Amino acid sequence: MTQEELANATDLSTNYVSRLERGEVEYIRAVTLYKIAKGLKTTMEKLIDSNANQQHTRGYYQSTLINLLDQINEEKAEEISKSVLDLVNSNIGWIIE
Repeated sequence: MTQEELANATDLSTNYVSRLERGEVEYIRAVTLYKIAKGLKTTMEKLIDSNANQQHTRGYYQSTLINLLDQINEEKAEEISKSVLDLVNSNIGWIIE
C-alpha cells in the first residue's frame, strides 16, 4: 500500500503518513492509530507490539472461524462476529465489546 492509498483510507494527509513512516512524529493519538490500523486491515496491537505479530497457536475451531470470516465481505463478517460475541456474552454473562 502506498502512502497516498493509506492517507485516503484513513482521512490523514499524505504528508502526515510520510512523516509517520520516517519516524518524525513523536506522539500519535489513539484515534489516529485506530484509523491507521483499520486502513491497513490490522489491529492497533499489531502496530505497536512487535510480539503481537508472532504466530499464535489457535485451536481447530478458532482457526476455522477466523478463516471463514476472512473469506467473506467485511460487512457480513462484522455481522457474524457480532452475533458470536452476543451469543458468548449471553451465555457467560461477560460484557464483550
